[in-house]
Amino acid sequence: MKGCFVNKTNSQLHQELENRIRFETLIADISARFTSLPFGKVDHEIERALKQILDFFEVDRCGLMGIREDKKFVWVTHICHTEDIEPVSKDINLATLFPWSYEEHVIKGKPVVVSKMTDLPPEARQDRISWLAQGTRSNLTIPLSSSQGIRYLFAIQSIRRERNWPKAFIPRLKLAGEIFVNALERRDSEQALSESESHRARLIATGEWSELLTQTHKNTESLLGFYENRGSPRLVFPDDRLRLLLGIPEEQIPHFYEFWVEHLHPDDRERVMALRHEIQENKLNNAFSEYRYLHPQRGLLWLNHVVQVLEREPQGKVQRLIGLIWDVTGYKRLIEAFEQSRVQTLAMMNSTDDLIWSVDAQRFGLLTWNRALRDYFYNCHGIEISVGMSPGQLLPPDYAAQWHEFYTHALRDGSFVTEYVVSSQTKILLLSLHVVKQGNNVFGISVFGKDITHRKQAEHKLRESEERLNLASDSAGIGLWIIDMHTYHAWVTSKLRELFNFSSNDEITYERFFKAIHPEDYNKVRQTVEHSIQTKEDFRIDYRIVLPEGKIRWISARGLPYFTSSGELERLMGVSLDITERKLTEEKLLASQKVLRAFTSRLLTIQEEERRRLARELHDDFTQRLAVLAMELSKLEVSAPSSGKTFESTIKSVRDQIIELSTDIHDISRQLHPSIIDDLGLGRAIQSECTHFTRRSGIRIHYQQINLPRTLNRDISVVLFRITQEALRNIHKHAQVEEATVNLAGKEDLITLAIQDQGTGFDPENRRQMHGLGLFSMQERVQLIHGHLSIHSARGSGTEIRVVVPLTKE
Repeated sequence: MKGCFVNKTNSQLHQELENRIRFETLIADISARFTSLPFGKVDHEIERALKQILDFFEVDRCGLMGIREDKKFVWVTHICHTEDIEPVSKDINLATLFPWSYEEHVIKGKPVVVSKMTDLPPEARQDRISWLAQGTRSNLTIPLSSSQGIRYLFAIQSIRRERNWPKAFIPRLKLAGEIFVNALERRDSEQALSESESHRARLIATGEWSELLTQTHKNTESLLGFYENRGSPRLVFPDDRLRLLLGIPEEQIPHFYEFWVEHLHPDDRERVMALRHEIQENKLNNAFSEYRYLHPQRGLLWLNHVVQVLEREPQGKVQRLIGLIWDVTGYKRLIEAFEQSRVQTLAMMNSTDDLIWSVDAQRFGLLTWNRALRDYFYNCHGIEISVGMSPGQLLPPDYAAQWHEFYTHALRDGSFVTEYVVSSQTKILLLSLHVVKQGNNVFGISVFGKDITHRKQAEHKLRESEERLNLASDSAGIGLWIIDMHTYHAWVTSKLRELFNFSSNDEITYERFFKAIHPEDYNKVRQTVEHSIQTKEDFRIDYRIVLPEGKIRWISARGLPYFTSSGELERLMGVSLDITERKLTEEKLLASQKVLRAFTSRLLTIQEEERRRLARELHDDFTQRLAVLAMELSKLEVSAPSSGKTFESTIKSVRDQIIELSTDIHDISRQLHPSIIDDLGLGRAIQSECTHFTRRSGIRIHYQQINLPRTLNRDISVVLFRITQEALRNIHKHAQVEEATVNLAGKEDLITLAIQDQGTGFDPENRRQMHGLGLFSMQERVQLIHGHLSIHSARGSGTEIRVVVPLTKE
């Protein structure tokens, strides 16, 4: 059992490591590509990443969906699907078509994991109908958080087949999805910031007020308003747009200045009023200010305010000025979201022990790095890293030259992944290098270094373990196999490949095993394995496989299903052994047994015929002759002289002996051939035998018969009669009892004979206790009529002999 446990651990670790390595490498590659990604490349990189995820899971559709403001509709922002799969609608009413998923995603913020549609709860009936209408068989949807809550959904769907979704991958997929969302938010923020800044700077610099004033704005957040101030600072003439923008009621227009000052944010009021004072004091002719404003209905707003002095009095007092105020709340929110996204990205980079950094494309000097890289150089080399440090400043010459080769390779051939052994082999990194571009200009290289030291050590130990396991299994001639029931991929030893004639390059799957099975054994093996899974018990089966050259090979397989703690089938594990030679030997032995049984049958038939002939001769010849002789002696006794008492006595004694001898010969004749079977049937024959046995031995036999058929095959009758005779002889010789029972019972399709005593008994497993050839003779006779013989006995507990014979040959 200890060996089985080790095998289980090694195989599980091998499969999990292989899948996890591929998946972690994929997530690392995606994460590194999105570091410092120009906003113009975001959409392209998201679509590329979706294609990689689709290929990894071998599914049919993978996409990113945005949740609209009403929270009920979603629209497809990015999608990737296989060529023969139709795309889904761009806009989907999530609340109506997928109400259960809507509740899980939007309200509860939970992922929806569906391996097969029959697993859905009853309340998800509408969701199941909608998925089936799309052709979806398995679905994984993950809600993604952004700076404004859950705003996106990340969906992966399988159309062609059902599949399981490993739970360990879901958090990593969520991380990848949130990387996409952060990139989208940065893109929107940077784009809006760039457009707004350039446009505003141009308008302020050129004084193109008319262009601003004539713009059409579609919502209150983008409203701008104009005002003119003449003479007194409190004499303000606003237009309707400004009144609407600032939320000033019509009756408060005469008090515009006071209302505006009152609703300035307290933290900004002093700064804004100081700037206004500088304008009034002839220090500034134009000014720009950005401040917060407490709108009576809409709450906090961010406003931009531009002032231009048009006329001053000779003393410098402002005579006439104009002002322009516009709402930049949306823009500020974008800036805040961008900053929050930047902080989240930085936090994410610093939350991992993986090393993340970027360098410039000229001298490969450091540009950015995370906490793990900083701590590594400080703790291991005592170096406090800073911007611009080159490989030569951070590493010994040999290692610095190697890093120059890495960076040069990336610039020359593009992004790549490699393994890197750190000095003294204390650490092994999986490096992912990516070229960072803005347009066609390369301005840097980002690097993601994941510590895979423990994984490589585990792989090394696993390889050593597998080599030992292969050696042991090859030495024993046993092939080992483990099938992952999530992916249906199999791990096998070299001996197993040899047994099934699989090449070293063949990818072994669950179905590949079944394709090798002989057509006549296919269903039997399928049913055996399925029954094992249903009952959670091990299975054992012998079956044939067909090798590529048409040769047949017999395989004996034993396997066991393994389940997770939640009861989900995880894998099948087992061993296979070549038993072709054994099967051929068994077939030869079976053929020999058939020949022997035919010979035995013929021998017993000849024996019965010979007994019948001897019985007939004894009965028809010897007993008749003895009867005549007895009659002659009776006549002689009558005609003897009356005075010859001695002679008369002698004659009587001889006659009695002849009569007794005639009776014995008659009994021998009955033993040799029970003609009563032919005359009266099996039941009367056994009853008669029991009566004669009681008369001869003094042992009472209680005989009972139930539902015997009227007609019975003569061979069956003779065999059951002979077994009764042999059993009664054994009771007489060995049982030491005064009574025994014989029961004969018939049914529609079988007949049963049971002979039982409460005597000394014996050990059936000890062949020395088998009392000569009697019991072996019983077994041979029962096999000739395709019956079953069972013997139950123990010392001091008596013996029961039971024979069950089918009335129709199977």
